[in-house]
Amino acid sequence: MLAAGGGRSVVRVKRSFLRLSLAVLAVMASLPMGAAAATSVSGKLADGTLPPTSKGAAVVRAVSPGTTVISAGGRVRSGGRYSLTVDPGVLMVIADVVRTDRKARTAVTPVFRARKGKRKTVRVSLKRTRPVRPARKAAAAAGPIATRAADGPAVAVKWFSGSGPEAVLGRGLADMLATDFVSRGEEKCGLRVVEWNHRDLIQQELDLQEKYEEYFDPSTVVKKNWVEPTVFVQGSVTTTDAWISWNIQMVDAKTGKTIGGDSSRVPADGDAFFDAESTLTDRLLDQLCPRRYEVTVDLTTQSRWPAVSSSGTVHAVLTATGNGTPATSWTGAGTMTYQGVSFTSGVPECTWAPENTPTVPWKVTLMPGDSGMLSVAWSLDGDLYATSIGTCTVDGHTATAPGQPGPRLQDPIPLTFTVPIAGGSQAISGGVDVGGSGWFHTGTLTVRRLDQGDS
Repeated sequence: MLAAGGGRSVVRVKRSFLRLSLAVLAVMASLPMGAAAATSVSGKLADGTLPPTSKGAAVVRAVSPGTTVISAGGRVRSGGRYSLTVDPGVLMVIADVVRTDRKARTAVTPVFRARKGKRKTVRVSLKRTRPVRPARKAAAAAGPIATRAADGPAVAVKWFSGSGPEAVLGRGLADMLATDFVSRGEEKCGLRVVEWNHRDLIQQELDLQEKYEEYFDPSTVVKKNWVEPTVFVQGSVTTTDAWISWNIQMVDAKTGKTIGGDSSRVPADGDAFFDAESTLTDRLLDQLCPRRYEVTVDLTTQSRWPAVSSSGTVHAVLTATGNGTPATSWTGAGTMTYQGVSFTSGVPECTWAPENTPTVPWKVTLMPGDSGMLSVAWSLDGDLYATSIGTCTVDGHTATAPGQPGPRLQDPIPLTFTVPIAGGSQAISGGVDVGGSGWFHTGTLTVRRLDQGDS
């Protein structure tokens, strides 16, 4: 256990940053975005001192200046070397050097063309902190190359604010999440991750191309067609000697509405933070990626009245589909009715038989909430009930009594509640109690996420 204010805990937090950084870089290793044939880009960070593993890490990523989509990212290995597998096209490499003992540093390469099936060597100079005009004119000039961005949701991860003894973990956690989104989000739902924190450098490069077009290789001059994020991931990380906590929001870029997020904390012992990041990525991707949900109501209603008691069951299933990309809500509609209705007479002279069991519509709305939860609201568009007809014989005289109460789905509770974003169940009860008579419900409403391939 860590003692508050203890020196060992600070060391452990620094080791946590180191492990986090190395994990970021390992996960980032050469996973391409998109289905196009891949090529290799490798090189070396030069003209500067890289931090030792005890004080930080260096990360590179290949970005399309035409669209700002991140093609791939990876770690800088021993000696400053890196290697990425990217989609062919016009790219630039952006390097971030983050360290605990001094200010973070960013470097950027000139644009280059990565050709299909070819290996490209690109040197990254840590002295080149912004785009500059090439020294000599190109052999020939041509119009800018049009860039086309693939369809699908796009997310931008803003650097999280950080506070406490290891405030750098704010930027570190944001980089780690963005990296996991690149490697796992595309496969999960076609998610693209776009560069946001260094768009100023990309714009400077495009401005130079426009102003000094004759200096640039025409095969690398691109036309701006930036992908604007549909969702921003933003938040904060707070560190103490004992805890690392985060508060992350996912915000619809157009409306500013919070559509999801996550808040939690782990002990500042390194392992807990490292393990928590992977599941945090899954929780956020579950909220970012549009899915379908299966919603099932299973319940029994007991009807108790002096003349007749009855019971009936409901089994209703619907599918709620996502609205928007990424989905900001899921809605579905279906029908339900009572099944297996039975009656028990409270009067010896009377018998009861089912008479009428209508079918009524019902609907569900699901919305992402805070801390990885899903808000559920369900309702009926009508009165769900069953009636009976009674036949009574007294002193040789027979009479019928139609429309007698059977099961009725009156006032079930709760109609709104939350479950985990991956799904869950909620007990359903409620009804009407009039001195021991009335309608009484017991059952569950279950929300199940449908993954790809589920029917």
